[in-house]
Amino acid sequence: MDIEAFAGITQNIIRDNGFDDFIPVACFPERREIRGLEGKAPGADIEKEALDWATSLAEQLEEFLVAFKVSDSQFKIVRHLHGALESAIFSVQAATANDLQSEVQRMADLALDNLQERAGGALDYSPESLDVVEEILAEASQHFSEMPDEQIRGLVQQVGCYILEVAYKKFGGQYLWHDDQDAPVLVVGEPDKHVAIVTWGKVNGRLAGDPGDNIAYFFEGFAERAALAPAGTKALYV
Repeated sequence: MDIEAFAGITQNIIRDNGFDDFIPVACFPERREIRGLEGKAPGADIEKEALDWATSLAEQLEEFLVAFKVSDSQFKIVRHLHGALESAIFSVQAATANDLQSEVQRMADLALDNLQERAGGALDYSPESLDVVEEILAEASQHFSEMPDEQIRGLVQQVGCYILEVAYKKFGGQYLWHDDQDAPVLVVGEPDKHVAIVTWGKVNGRLAGDPGDNIAYFFEGFAERAALAPAGTKALYV
């Protein structure tokens, strides 16, 4: 078997095992279901899961090598490939924060695109725009029981990310993943203080019809704490 044929088969194995989309699928909830990873948040376990998958892939390649009695040079290609896989996999944790910020921004922009007409152009990532977000969710709550789960999940994630971006544009901070909430969390004030906000659950509650989950009031409480809390404060708004 020549090197071109071997390379082609190797590429097919990689593609069939989904390496091209593994990292983004692992990181973002709305895409994890593609590989059966729905409900698994990115975090420490992602590296092990990804490495186990890469090891399995390498074993498949090595079985192929033995079966077809390929040359030593081709065997080295597999070893090189496995090393490249491991390098990419172990970069997941470091890349997650940056990728997560981009995904939150993308989802927030989707909320703006989808709701701006109803908002009368008021969605400008200002805290004041959350009054309109509250109105929109209150209206939508009247139809909550009729909405399919996919639509609810999409609206919750988009509006939740819009709220996070309002907070980020005002206070800065860092996006992380909150394992217990299975949602992004924005942490502001580090290193002097730690004031964090998670929004998806609050949006879901308001969309389900709970007026106690008022979005503007919720954000106001977070914003006041983020601006005025003394050093050493640790608070999570959820």
